[in-house]
Amino acid sequence: MFWCAGSWGSVYPLTGNANASVDRMQSAELTAAKMIARLARMGLLWESVGPWAMCSPVPMPIWIKSQFTIDPVYPIASDGQGMAIGASPPIYMYKPPQSYPEYENINQVIFQEQQCCLHP
Repeated sequence: MFWCAGSWGSVYPLTGNANASVDRMQSAELTAAKMIARLARMGLLWESVGPWAMCSPVPMPIWIKSQFTIDPVYPIASDGQGMAIGASPPIYMYKPPQSYPEYENINQVIFQEQQCCLHP
């Protein structure tokens, strides 16, 4: 369902508001998911996986969540494997260390899956 982001909350409205989140990291991930959905809705993201996008990307007005993964890198880095959108983040379920920067920015790397087409 394109209007939800799994356990993170609802994608709509497509604003930076993430009131349903329980902590800062989940709020940042929901905001990133909202940004991806909004860019797709505006026609700025293209579908790069599937039978229609075999050799070249095609417009994607409704986002496909399985194409994207989000990998948090700061202030708490993940193990290098991105999380699927809406997945329950097990790495944030522990109490952060004393040196955890409380009011710092949260940085994430967003990956989009690409399907390659080799011409003989």
